[in-house]
Amino acid sequence: MGMFVIRIQLTDANNYRELHKAMAARGFSTLIKMSDGKRYKMPLAEYFFQDATSTTEEVHTKAQAALAAVEDENAIAFTCKVETIIA
Repeated sequence: MGMFVIRIQLTDANNYRELHKAMAARGFSTLIKMSDGKRYKMPLAEYFFQDATSTTEEVHTKAQAALAAVEDENAIAFTCKVETIIA
């Protein structure tokens, strides 16, 4: 199962509410399930995505599409594939 952590930095903090909606609509979550079985809230502007078939590039493209809905031309997204999550 592919697990990804995405961090998005906006230049206008007022846009985060809109970003959260756009990310959720594309399957990203602000919660992460750790190795102890508990769910934890991700830090502000970090998201978790899990999918068996998506590549890192595909997940990043999906995050970029959500970011485009926010209209923050100087925003940046980082996408990392995670091998193991340990609590």
